[in-house]
Amino acid sequence: MGMYVLYVLLGWDPKFNLIQVCHSVARSLGLSSVEYMLDALVFYTVFLSIWEIGKQLFAANKIDKRLAVYRHEQLTQEINRKYNEGNQDFTVISCLAPIAVTMGFLNPKIILSTGSVQSSGYK
Repeated sequence: MGMYVLYVLLGWDPKFNLIQVCHSVARSLGLSSVEYMLDALVFYTVFLSIWEIGKQLFAANKIDKRLAVYRHEQLTQEINRKYNEGNQDFTVISCLAPIAVTMGFLNPKIILSTGSVQSSGYK
């Protein structure tokens, strides 16, 4: 779909595009209105995908800011040093409940609570 959008908007000519094949079949059957519906469907799908990705990135940024308030710096640094050679892929938050989640698409992180770290027998 992305290739077809580039084809329509920028004139980029891919070697093979399934949507172009569908267009030629619709034309050969005399259903030219189907071409417009297919174009609308493709553009709607691409727009909706971009919109949803944007919403997810915004929500991830928002929750990351909220979790920063509860960040336990000492445990975060210790666990990253011990298990991840100093990279900042682990974040420990102050919470007695055992919580372990992953978060992020472009820059994934593992979020652990102090409750899960203590119940695992760390230290």
